[in-house]
This record gives sequence, C-alpha cells and structure tokens, in this order.
Amino acid sequence: MSSVDPAFLAILSAINLARSEAADQQRRNEERMGRIEDELKEAKAELNDHMVNEDNQIGTILDTLKDYITKSEEWRKKSDQEMAQNTAVTKDVKDGQNFVRIATAIVKWVGALALAIGTTWWAVRTIVGGSDIGPGPGP
Repeated sequence: MSSVDPAFLAILSAINLARSEAADQQRRNEERMGRIEDELKEAKAELNDHMVNEDNQIGTILDTLKDYITKSEEWRKKSDQEMAQNTAVTKDVKDGQNFVRIATAIVKWVGALALAIGTTWWAVRTIVGGSDIGPGPGP
C-alpha cells in the first residue's frame, strides 16, 4: 500500500472540517431565515388586523359624520322654515302696529276736529244769544 502524505491528509481533514462548518452555518442561516419569515408573517397578520380595525374605525367615524351632517341639514331647514314663519308673524304684527298707530292718529284728529267744531258751535250760539247749550236736558 502506498502511504498517503500526512500533509495531504491534514488538508483533506481541514477541507472536511470547513465543509462541515459551512453546512452547520448554512443550517443555522436557514433556521434564522425561517424564524425571520415567521416573524414577517406574524407582523403582516398584525398589520392586516390593525388595518381592518382602522378601516372599521374610519367607517364608524364617517358614519357618525354623515349622521351629524344629515341632522345639521335637517335642523337648518327646520330653522329656515321657522325663521320664515317668524318673519311672516313679525310682518303681520308690524302691520297691526302701523294700523293701530294710524287709527289712533285718525281718532285723535277726528276728536280734535269734533272738539273744535263743538266749541265753535257753542261759542257762536252763545254770542248770537240762541238757545243755551250746556249741561242739563235739552229743549
């Protein structure tokens, strides 16, 4: 048998050792990659859950805003109707006030005119010496 050079055996041994260490490193890297992939899947699932929750919250907020806007529009329309009704009533009241003011002025002037005519009549009758116009029963 031929003898194998011990240096050659040492090199083969070193190559086998390096190959074994490389295989172990490869196995550790694959395990690490598997853990990273699992963590990424979990993070993706959590993110999806979070996004679904956010979408639900946004939907709830949008629904609340729509309800608020609808109620605000209804209130504004009702307020406009009440304002128009109030304006009509106010106009009627103002017209009534104007009528009373004018009627009072007319009554005042008619009363003043009647008083003037009555006193003039009384003065003329008294000066002319006609029948006495005064308190008491008439002729």
